[in-house]
Amino acid sequence: MSKTKFSYALGLVPLLLAADNYGTSREAVIVNTLPMCSTGQYLVYQGGGVVCQTISGGTLSLPNCSSQGQILTSISSGDAGGGLACTTKGMPSLSSSDITTIDNMETTITMLGTELTQIQNTPPGSASVYVGASTNPYTGAQGTGSGDGPSPGIAGAASICSQQYGTGAHVCTVYDMYFSAATIGQNPNNKLSATTQITTQQWVYSANWQPPIAGAQQPDAGLADNCGGFTYPTGDRVWKGTQFVWETIAETSQIGLKFFGGTSAACSSTAPYACCK
Repeated sequence: MSKTKFSYALGLVPLLLAADNYGTSREAVIVNTLPMCSTGQYLVYQGGGVVCQTISGGTLSLPNCSSQGQILTSISSGDAGGGLACTTKGMPSLSSSDITTIDNMETTITMLGTELTQIQNTPPGSASVYVGASTNPYTGAQGTGSGDGPSPGIAGAASICSQQYGTGAHVCTVYDMYFSAATIGQNPNNKLSATTQITTQQWVYSANWQPPIAGAQQPDAGLADNCGGFTYPTGDRVWKGTQFVWETIAETSQIGLKFFGGTSAACSSTAPYACCK
């Protein structure tokens, strides 16, 4: 054995329980070499050092627990020491606090498993993209005279899109349209194409608190550029809507988004909804 220095911090117990000479306080034992013990001998702490000592009886006998379906367990018999014995699985008792901790952990694990299953089955959706236009045109108050939606308003307008394009479809916002233009070719559901124009104006939702025409009622309420949240089909409150097209920009000869408001998107005019999902 090479002369490797070992440092042991020993407490009030010997290296083996059978040893009968050991320190009575915590000591640091510096060992430059370890003796080579013969068969039946074991390293023990004795006389301030580590020596080989024969265990009474010559050998250690371990009980065979496997044949009994039990487990090998260290048992204690007071200050005099202890030994090894076979015990039935589940015999050791737990404190009430340990049982509570285990129960809480089991509940948490079960809850996490349920949440992971939900995420797997219904993963959170990505940002919405343009999936098409509603079949029918509408005024600034959806459902007025058409009977297609449950009621005028944003929810009613969304229901029209969801009836046509599935659960989760809704009227596009101007930001949905921006995302659709920015991610062309990345989502198979995105109906914007780098080469195909959409020249029919379609309603989208916008709220920028900038009334397009002076004199609008409640100018700071975000109603003047979305026909009062798709509830307003006339013009006496000077509210307008917002519509989009996807067509060639004359000045650049490139296809791009155009948004129309003011008199170009009067709430009394009719247009299909731009639906996103």
